[in-house]
Amino acid sequence: MARASSMFITCSTSRSRNALDQGSPDLLASRGPMTRRRVIAIAANEVILQGRFTPFSFGARRVWATVASSPAGREADVHFRESPSMDVDEWVDWVLSVEPDIVGFAAYVWSFSLFLRVAERVRALRPACTIVFGGPSARPQMFDLPQFRAHAGLLDALVLNEGEWTFAALAALPSLDTASLATVQGLALHARGAWYETAEPPKRALDDLPSPTQLGMIPAGRTAAIETYRGCPMSCSFCQWGKSDVPDRVFSAAYIAADFRALAALGTPNVHLADAGLNLNSRGFKSLAEAERETGFLRTRRLHAAVYPTQLKDEHLSFLASIERPQLDIGIQSFNPEALASAGRHFRESRFARMVETLRELAEVETELILGLPGDSPESFRVSFERALELGCRLRVFHCLVLPDALMVRDVEQNAIDFDPVTLMVRSCRGWTAKDLLRTREYVAEVARQRGGDVLSNLWTMPETHGADGQQARGDGPSAAFEIGAEMFERVRGIVGRATRGAWTVRSVRRERARVLLDVEVRGQPLAIEAAVSSVTAQAFRRVRGIAFSYSTRGGPPDAATLRELVAVTDPLVEPARDVLGAAERVKLTVVE
Repeated sequence: MARASSMFITCSTSRSRNALDQGSPDLLASRGPMTRRRVIAIAANEVILQGRFTPFSFGARRVWATVASSPAGREADVHFRESPSMDVDEWVDWVLSVEPDIVGFAAYVWSFSLFLRVAERVRALRPACTIVFGGPSARPQMFDLPQFRAHAGLLDALVLNEGEWTFAALAALPSLDTASLATVQGLALHARGAWYETAEPPKRALDDLPSPTQLGMIPAGRTAAIETYRGCPMSCSFCQWGKSDVPDRVFSAAYIAADFRALAALGTPNVHLADAGLNLNSRGFKSLAEAERETGFLRTRRLHAAVYPTQLKDEHLSFLASIERPQLDIGIQSFNPEALASAGRHFRESRFARMVETLRELAEVETELILGLPGDSPESFRVSFERALELGCRLRVFHCLVLPDALMVRDVEQNAIDFDPVTLMVRSCRGWTAKDLLRTREYVAEVARQRGGDVLSNLWTMPETHGADGQQARGDGPSAAFEIGAEMFERVRGIVGRATRGAWTVRSVRRERARVLLDVEVRGQPLAIEAAVSSVTAQAFRRVRGIAFSYSTRGGPPDAATLRELVAVTDPLVEPARDVLGAAERVKLTVVE
């Protein structure tokens, strides 16, 4: 269940309102050198609270800690506020109450419009205030959208990428005029109707970052955050980390251990690994494992982390087995190879199912899919959806978003993307019409309701299945499959008999989730044949006009005669397979040669 929560940080001046009122009328309008203490405000909005998972705005606290620990910050009064407010008036009242010189908003998809309205009011009521946006949505391309184009000149700067040292450098400027802002590395500035970026800041050692955890700047009783590295080795087009950033900087084991000790003293119940993945950076993982061995912090507290099953090694499994049962997220996104290739996503299906089963023995596992990925389709999404349900894990389905550093700037024309400029949700794209998306959303929502899950505007959840329910979801029980009917059975039996000249006998034909399964007897030996949609099946004996065929035997591989007959059978089986799968999906299957 998503709940709005807001965070506000201020470094405030100690000047009195009377002194200001008695001063020169040019004082408020001037952005010249400061001779008094300064106010800095940083805001972030919406925290997802789900059961024991109660995170907060850790990134904003990183900025707060960096500013407060800097020489300029030590000369200021620092204030921090977190609230569930989405009310513009409340935010404006707070900003005005601290009389800021700088207001910085951490802009996300859900808060971008809100904070633009707040910034507009602040600009009108306190024109001398320097207004800065940071966070994932603080990008020039957001202001290229028709909805926000007129607001580009409202802001003084955007903080790009890592914001801690950039914002601290901005706060330390003796003067906040445009020329001075242009000297700060890591900003985007708007002038003469266009955005331009200042010099890129150098990468600094992560251990140099002040820790809000060690400085006592995080709330008790909430899900804390731990970082072990920055960046991501992958380059998925749908992700905010879409521009591949080599994760070559890590936090040391000593730094992480100090965070663990501070969290233990605070009584923190669980922690979230804020990295791209537990097993995507070997040096970062080594720091985490060493810190855990030194402190034992995670033996009694749950770890929430993302993992990539096909890249798991024994060291990761040993670590997970040594701590309290963790909660792990697996971002499948799609089983469609075409959609994954289009998104720049690498996936090795051969190990996937086996590693998921291994992880379920060690952890609570949640899987994720994206509805509306460019290059995917309603047909293949449904197959991915059913296959994800078969795993038996808790499943979350997200509506695809067009994020600023991701699909908003990558392969836009090729993907033919139309999206909502406020929510950034895809409305149509390559492979999906608007009606396709609407119908598929309704279908997923209905399944979620039937299973007792959550139905939100851009997120649907399906709970984990256990026991008999889990067998049905994974296709292990008889209720997960159904016979295809007498007429279709006779059609398939006739095709197989003619193709093999009576050497094969069909015992049963059924549809199980997104597959057609045939049980056949070949000269007294059992043979199982599977037909599935080719675009969502990584491995196959043969692919014919959009259908992938595979087989399994008992007692060793088939002989040469059986293999020849198998080839002869697959061609005429394509049409009945397409009829069965197409009728079940209520759509015409896409042909993939």
